[in-house]
Amino acid sequence: MSAQDTIADSERDDLESLLQVVKSSDATSDQFTVAVTTLADLSRTSADTRKGLAGHNVIKRLMDALAVPIRLEATQHQSTAIAILRCLGNACYGTDDDDDDDDDDDGQDVASSIVEYGFEWVHHLPCTQAQLNGRGATVSTMALRVLNNISTLSSAVPARLAASNLDNWLIDILASSMLPDDVVTHAMNLLASIYAPGVREMPATLSEERLSLLLSLAEKYACDPIHGIMSPERLAAVSTSVCNYLSGGDEQKKQILDSSLQDKLWDLFVLVDRLSQAPVDVRDARSDRGEILKRDLIHGDGRLWDASMELFKPDPRLLSASTAKNESAEPVSFTLAQLLQFVWLLSDLAAETHFARKGVEDPLVGRLVQLLVQPPLPGTEPSILGVRKLSPYRLTAACQVLSNVLNHNNVWRNAASLVQNSRIHTYLIADLLEAEYDEYMHAGSYLLRQLARPNPQVREELALCSGMSGVVGRLAKHPNPALREDAARLITALARDSATTRKIYQPLMNEVVAFDKAHSAARDKQEE
Repeated sequence: MSAQDTIADSERDDLESLLQVVKSSDATSDQFTVAVTTLADLSRTSADTRKGLAGHNVIKRLMDALAVPIRLEATQHQSTAIAILRCLGNACYGTDDDDDDDDDDDGQDVASSIVEYGFEWVHHLPCTQAQLNGRGATVSTMALRVLNNISTLSSAVPARLAASNLDNWLIDILASSMLPDDVVTHAMNLLASIYAPGVREMPATLSEERLSLLLSLAEKYACDPIHGIMSPERLAAVSTSVCNYLSGGDEQKKQILDSSLQDKLWDLFVLVDRLSQAPVDVRDARSDRGEILKRDLIHGDGRLWDASMELFKPDPRLLSASTAKNESAEPVSFTLAQLLQFVWLLSDLAAETHFARKGVEDPLVGRLVQLLVQPPLPGTEPSILGVRKLSPYRLTAACQVLSNVLNHNNVWRNAASLVQNSRIHTYLIADLLEAEYDEYMHAGSYLLRQLARPNPQVREELALCSGMSGVVGRLAKHPNPALREDAARLITALARDSATTRKIYQPLMNEVVAFDKAHSAARDKQEE
């Protein structure tokens, strides 16, 4: 036997001895600690060690040991807990041989074994700022790395995380400032997986404090002084978590209004919108415009975000009418899809009478009005665009929210300052003459109908506004039947009092009817 074979046999014997100590119920606490610490170190580079750790009996013993709260709570025992977590995380990756299908199966078996035990033990780990300051973040960081590892190997992880209510723990630890950058991403993705549709049979309800923290996560991580602007992937994870949580049921939406968090939700939407529309070069923290954005995000608040939108030249990929064609922009498109979720979520909330308790005098309504009266910037500098060009989603949301607020009983009767604001009329009509987004055209026409409600004089002024007939004409000829229906409703609202306006708009109503008939006939023919 060669010397090399002798060394290999000796190493295997040592490995077996260490594994036996781990599996043995007779081992002392000190012996167990030495064994798992040694195995954790070896498993970083040794495929044989990782394979040995993947045994079901070893995983069972490690999980049983991890479930002892003192290992997770007492500072003197945390090194043992960290070693256990390192062993579990490394065991998921077996031999690291890309061509070894058996190795993939071993990793999935390890992940499944860990999932079987559940994740209640995670609640014993520090997560709040005070706990992390006192006990350190190393063990919690290691736990998140392990959870991320097994989530890539087992589709059962989100449901078990949800069953253990780990969204509370994840929100708390993300709200701290103690996680390494890569682990922040792991935690955000795990949180998003818990709130994915269908993961929970019954939606869970966060406390008011944690809901407020959840709404603040995007602002907290929007701009890191070291790592720069928030990545589209993180933005998608955070916005998905918020939207999916609030879409869980009426109880979750009611929380926003009961806790008066609608302003905070709007601020989050504005921030998500702004970051998702920022061009790629602005994401580089070292660029001049990156520095401007960093400064604004760190020192500004929700009321200031709109003011500096003109600093950024939009990325054409992000503003095209259809982002589906840009396969390379999938993460960004995913984030933009969340913006529409925010729009309809805010719209649903605004349909509740206590969304704006002071009606048109409500501070949030005032902010939306200020957004709608911002003029388009002069076209002297093609690279500079105002919020009206950069932010169709925000304008869509503002129109929907204001329309629903005005639609509440008697609110529109006391809204003269809003209804008769000629700048809103002028700029909104100019937008709708060029808008490429069906959602903005729908929301804008809805707001125009609400503005036309109070009296015949206002209706006639709107009907005779420059460009209004062009807007109605675009809607009347639109291939989307919902927008043609909007055209018919807008015509009815504008032309019901005056023979002059009826003469202008009746031909357009005839076009709507003719267009509908033509589409219906084409559809019937296709079905035949």
